[in-house]
Amino acid sequence: MSKFQWKEEYSVGVAEIDFEHKRLIEAIADLSDAINAHTVESQMQHVLNQLDFYVSHHFATEERYFERFNYAGAEEHIKYHRDFEAKVAEFRKKYENHEEEISAELIIFLEDWLSDHMLNVDRKYMQCFSEHGLK
Repeated sequence: MSKFQWKEEYSVGVAEIDFEHKRLIEAIADLSDAINAHTVESQMQHVLNQLDFYVSHHFATEERYFERFNYAGAEEHIKYHRDFEAKVAEFRKKYENHEEEISAELIIFLEDWLSDHMLNVDRKYMQCFSEHGLK
């Protein structure tokens, strides 16, 4: 199992966003379990689908609040989202084209990106969201 697990320090104080972050962490754990059980091929499509959901749904959730609350850091934050989307698209392309085994590289990318994003980037909007009563 992936050592990467939900910690309260990852919370941004918004239940909806924390739930979506937890779902991505679960997808990472699923992929790690599949690698350890040598069933990665059967799980890879599931994980990539989870990432597609994350990209389309979760980023839209945050960006909707950015717009609603006129969040000053929105432009910079959205750039992080677009960079993530591009990287996920690269992984999907590699997987679909059978270019290389991507599971370990994908786990490392997701763990690093998500940990940094939750602890550093997402924390920047916490005060704005809290001031607008979002919990």
